[in-house]
Amino acid sequence: MNDELSPVERLNLLAKVRGGLVWRYWLYLAIIADWHLGVEKTSRPIATFGIFLIGAAVVTVAILVFAWRYHLYAATMWLFIIVAYRAPLRNHAIFPPKPQWTGTYLFVLAIICYAYFMLKVAIDYARVNGRDWKKERDQMTRWVRKLTTGGAPNIVQFEPGGFIDGGYTWRILNSGSYWVIGTFHRYSTRLGTYYFREPGDVIFTKLPSGRWKIDILGKKNKTFNEVELSPDLPQAFEPFVQRAVAESR
Repeated sequence: MNDELSPVERLNLLAKVRGGLVWRYWLYLAIIADWHLGVEKTSRPIATFGIFLIGAAVVTVAILVFAWRYHLYAATMWLFIIVAYRAPLRNHAIFPPKPQWTGTYLFVLAIICYAYFMLKVAIDYARVNGRDWKKERDQMTRWVRKLTTGGAPNIVQFEPGGFIDGGYTWRILNSGSYWVIGTFHRYSTRLGTYYFREPGDVIFTKLPSGRWKIDILGKKNKTFNEVELSPDLPQAFEPFVQRAVAESR
């Protein structure tokens, strides 16, 4: 399965999974569970279901202690447990005539959809934290550290205008192998999203105004016009500028 991804796709998958706040999935789970208990105060789980809950708790602790890379599987499992306990199918017909049960079915459907999404995240999280991804993890850690270090070489940054991008500072690092592109909230040193691009996927074009046009190619192309780079373009970027100018003629 790993062979289906190119080296830059592996890095982007790693950035997508590890760059996010993984703990937020446990927070969402706690919120859902708390809401569930709030609306089910009069319910009493049957004995067999209670035994099942104890078993699930033991499995969760074992995963958290001995197999951390699979911890999102445990969170997903608890979502399905909440669905199983919350669903009205255990005491009522599949489509009871009472309209008040409509909210319950919508709740079950929403949690199932979210559990499916979390399962996909859990699969990717376990995958990128495997031993065969150590090279990519080390590369990403090293390059992200450079990207977030002020004054590091081979980095340019700019602050585009506009409603969507105007609140962010963008940095582009030439790592020597790939472009590392990251966003920072304006007036903050905390890295937001970041991703990787092949050497030919970022094009710098010098404009007559003295400013720059930057094209970032990929599944969703992005273009920045009339931006000022800080600091001046490093020497490591020059070959890409010359190629971009030649191709634009």
